[in-house]
Amino acid sequence: ASWAGGYGKAEPMREGGIRRVVVPPALAYGNAGVSRYDAMKMGLDQPVPRDETLMYEIEVLRCLEVEVKIDNGSGEGVTQKVKACCPDELFPCKPPQGAQQ
Repeated sequence: ASWAGGYGKAEPMREGGIRRVVVPPALAYGNAGVSRYDAMKMGLDQPVPRDETLMYEIEVLRCLEVEVKIDNGSGEGVTQKVKACCPDELFPCKPPQGAQQ
């Protein structure tokens, strides 16, 4: 499952918005967890225990309005203004996946 797949669908976040995301073990690392060695390779600070529920707090710091071309199925596409939001270190933000500028 994924956000696109429908699990945990939520309203779009606004600039300055904070949201808590809870990922159950079955959708995270499950019974395998992440060993110290794998955690080090992945750039994690510490290993993840088996069957661990992951919790993230996400804050949108900056948004940029961009025009993107969205495929409407007819092969022509529709141009639409959308907000691409990201934290300061990733600004300027990239448009959403699948959208063409």
